[in-house]
Amino acid sequence: AVVSTQSTGGRLMPNRNICNSLRIINVSNNRIASIERLGSCRPIMMKLGEVTELNFNHNELRSIPCSFGKYMRSVRVLDLSYNKLTSFPTCVLNMPLQALNLSDNEISTGTLPTMDSPDQNTDD
Repeated sequence: AVVSTQSTGGRLMPNRNICNSLRIINVSNNRIASIERLGSCRPIMMKLGEVTELNFNHNELRSIPCSFGKYMRSVRVLDLSYNKLTSFPTCVLNMPLQALNLSDNEISTGTLPTMDSPDQNTDD
């Protein structure tokens, strides 16, 4: 199942029965400034555990709560582009992401984690 509340102010919410079958959630273009309450609402987050794609682009997010990555254990695609993030959301490092879009935010390069390339030879 797919839920899209794109450009609706985020007012459309799925009923509880559909939550278990949700795979894609698109809440882009809604001027969402915080998902802190969502991240702390364990019953909702537990039901969204099978979501594989989240699109939060073109909102006003400034941070991502640590609890977010804990419950979003199946997310493979996460789009946080065109928000107001000022630091790298480290919670995403625990997610099994295949694609992460953080473009057009306010993240300073000093907050980006360093990643070792699997191809780097450290035997020198």
